[in-house]
Amino acid sequence: MNFYQPYIRRVLLAGFTLLWLGFAYPQKKITKTVCAKSIDFVEINATQCFKVEIATHGHPEIKIMVVAGGEYQNDILISAKEEEGSLFLSPGLRPLFTNPNDKLSMHKILSVALTITVPENLAVNILGASTRITAAGKYKVIEVRNVEGDVALKNIAGRVLVNTVSGNIDLTMPSGSVDAYSKFGKVYLAGRYRGTNNYVLNTVKGSIYVNNNE
Repeated sequence: MNFYQPYIRRVLLAGFTLLWLGFAYPQKKITKTVCAKSIDFVEINATQCFKVEIATHGHPEIKIMVVAGGEYQNDILISAKEEEGSLFLSPGLRPLFTNPNDKLSMHKILSVALTITVPENLAVNILGASTRITAAGKYKVIEVRNVEGDVALKNIAGRVLVNTVSGNIDLTMPSGSVDAYSKFGKVYLAGRYRGTNNYVLNTVKGSIYVNNNE
């Protein structure tokens, strides 16, 4: 059997599930803006999200948007806790929620997509699960830890650390040094890179793709 077949089936199943959720239930949108004048670190718990998109801008505020679909979308909230210069975000189900149908996995009855924009030069930490993560912009440091989901880095600057179990890592890089390692997958490096940015990419089963921004 082809090594990639289980992952292809999983992606197709997730796609059909999300399409069904979109037709069956209208989507719920939640927006939130946080003043970031005193914030220098943001941690995002995205384990209940199927998709995360993060970028930076030149304004002292953090803009958050969650789009939820599915049977329990009204139980979604954005937990935002600020503590000593750090902001801890966790979009997902309310704390006291109990699944009335334990036989169904939550991803089959709920979809959560997070879009967030943060000021440039912050430190950011993202924790995912089966989460497709896309990151762009300028950071002091950004660290991404994911399990199955793919991670796409587009025109990203700063110190970038990515670790996945089976998710692929795709880096479109303007400049900087790259340290890429996959234990069981493959690493594709296109071109030579120079610059002040630093990228450390690691995966167990996934593959890593690096190319120039040309």
